[in-house]
Amino acid sequence: MTDDKQANEFAAALDRLKQAYIDRLPGELSAIEAALAEMEANQPAPKQLENMRQLLHKMAGSSGTFGLRELGAQAKEIEQQIKAWQKVDKDALSTEDLVALGRAFNSIKSASLIVDQSVSFNVQAKPDLHLDEDLVRLWLVEDDAILAGELKRQFDAFGFSTTVFPDITSADKAAKTAQPDALVLDVMFDNGAVNATEVFASTIFLSKLACPVIFMSAYDDFASRIRAVQLNAKGYFLKPISVPSVVNHLRREFEAVNSPDSRILIIDDDVELARHFQLLLQASGFDVRCLFEPEEIIEVLGDFNPEVVLMDLHMPKYNGMELAGVIRQHSNWMSLPILYLSGETDLEAQANALAKGAEDFLTKPISDIQLVSTIRARVMRSRQLEEKISRDSLTGLLKHAVIKETARHEVRRAVRSGKPCSLVMLDIDHFKLVNDSYGHAVGDVVISAVATVLQQRLRKTDLVGRYGGEEFVAVLPECDSKKAMTLVEEIRKSFEQLEFCHDDRVFHCTFSAGVICSGEFKDLDGEQLLISADNALYHAKENGRNQVALATEVLEPVS
Repeated sequence: MTDDKQANEFAAALDRLKQAYIDRLPGELSAIEAALAEMEANQPAPKQLENMRQLLHKMAGSSGTFGLRELGAQAKEIEQQIKAWQKVDKDALSTEDLVALGRAFNSIKSASLIVDQSVSFNVQAKPDLHLDEDLVRLWLVEDDAILAGELKRQFDAFGFSTTVFPDITSADKAAKTAQPDALVLDVMFDNGAVNATEVFASTIFLSKLACPVIFMSAYDDFASRIRAVQLNAKGYFLKPISVPSVVNHLRREFEAVNSPDSRILIIDDDVELARHFQLLLQASGFDVRCLFEPEEIIEVLGDFNPEVVLMDLHMPKYNGMELAGVIRQHSNWMSLPILYLSGETDLEAQANALAKGAEDFLTKPISDIQLVSTIRARVMRSRQLEEKISRDSLTGLLKHAVIKETARHEVRRAVRSGKPCSLVMLDIDHFKLVNDSYGHAVGDVVISAVATVLQQRLRKTDLVGRYGGEEFVAVLPECDSKKAMTLVEEIRKSFEQLEFCHDDRVFHCTFSAGVICSGEFKDLDGEQLLISADNALYHAKENGRNQVALATEVLEPVS
């Protein structure tokens, strides 16, 4: 949410849920009172005692969320007493026990009237970055004019619109009226007399920018690194700067901002509480679905494909451990993070629940901010794990098997929809010579540069992977061969302009590519199209390299 109107709508929706919860309380209190009356009339009454415990457990877990903290504390205290009686099989309560329950129930009725009206959660807007524009705005603060000019040239080649500032003061003045998408600044100015990590903290506007900040320095001292962390810098790079490395780092930061909404599935029998959690998670940028019929869990998992399941431990029909067990029976969901959210405070019971298929245990009542922070951290770790599994560690691109399967899937989808899908096979020219002349570390920089240029210049809907070594594959859905050729040719020209340095030697690299479109070879599946794209790549290599060739130059198109 980004404006007052949306924030007001969010607050109003929370208030409606709170009122709905307060409106249902008399019914729950009546149910507890009825159970108490039945126990007084019919001893022993283990069923009524357990029924009362479940009602109190639910009340203890939810009331605090809706501002009735005293009610939650009272309900929890009585629940714990009942559990203590149950542990010793005390089904028949003494007159004194029943009197104590009656007094406690009266305390609960009084506590139900004490409502905290304060708002516990404020939605934070995402950074206002213009990442959908053709050129990403980068501010570079560097007092070495020659170095600044060279860095600007290289950053611009990667698709940035770079503005250079000779000092922090001028950048701070510009920040009064403008906003970059990324800020890169030197640590030392005036030949080491000024430390930017110290000056940056005192700036009026620059330090408040909502964008990634990268520090670069010729000095690898611990104090400056710590200071950069304290200033929430997203990176610290040593000179001489590897621009492809910085760009790749920024790309990951931008992806985090532009990443699709995290999908969260909430399973809880408390409708108002589940809707409350759904609302605040949605306001925080999550895609949330609630499930109140546990029997539908596998169908919902397949349809929604959640990244985290937030599940109550104690529910009337099935408990959370049983549902987690059902989820783990399916290989697709073996690694799906499951978080229990319950009023259960017994550590042994929590440990037992965690041993049966869950990753974490959150205790009700939980503050809105804590819940959002926990879910966000869990999603981030889950995505990082998924990235390690499916993405190449050097480039961040999809691995060989994943990009091949992606190509097959997108080609099948193109056939069903009748829309074209183009595949691109790309290979760095004379890459062995780069490794032999400058070493494998420099070769890795070149490979990373290709990956970065591809990710910078391809469309958001396109997918790219490292096929092996210095070879790459791009999958371009809903893109015919003409558009694909134009796009890849622009990328080729950008890449050949990049300068790579090693031991004061400057060199350039190029690549060759082969392009094929599914619409022109309708009888070929994804794997066959990749082979044909590889043939077109070989054709480009044979014709002199540093060029893009269409598969129609090698094979006859299907009419």
